[in-house]
Amino acid sequence: DLARSVADESAGQRAAQAIGASASEIANSTQMVRRIKAELDTNLLRENELWAAVPKDATVSTGTTRAKVAELIEGTPWAQRRDVPSDLYEAFGANGPIGEAASVAELHGLYSEMRRVSRSAMAGTDQNKNRARIANEVAEAILKDLGAIDAETPVGQAINEARAFSRALHETFDQGAVGRILQRTIDGDERIAPEV
Repeated sequence: DLARSVADESAGQRAAQAIGASASEIANSTQMVRRIKAELDTNLLRENELWAAVPKDATVSTGTTRAKVAELIEGTPWAQRRDVPSDLYEAFGANGPIGEAASVAELHGLYSEMRRVSRSAMAGTDQNKNRARIANEVAEAILKDLGAIDAETPVGQAINEARAFSRALHETFDQGAVGRILQRTIDGDERIAPEV
């Protein structure tokens, strides 16, 4: 796996040797950062290719998702109804855009939004675990409708392949030493200078 090779210590040592022992530490460090960024760019292109291969215009049933949304709305006490993301009321309401079937693009978009809602609900000091739970349960139901849980459809298989690659990409380039090297400030500047 190309993404994992960057995190491999021996790959780092081989890259340092390729740069040359006679080069200064600053030159070695700068060259190493360039190579990591080039590897990241290559893997980002591959990730885009995998997501582009998902047939976004295909239509899938929304039965599992609709049932889960109805169950969650019905089972949520009135005082906690605000924990149900408003997108669900809108999407599955009488005039909502998601009917008995929907495009992969619509369902995957809702999946991404539910995961974002879940992360936001658990961030900061005022966490809302119930809102995060609801969003995650809906996201899992969406994956089932997309065929990604059991990889039982070509759509599900394509989504699983893209998700697995994205996960590996994140683990390799956003975490650990490589993640710290590539990390940016809020202003977009490099947190660690390449020559360090």
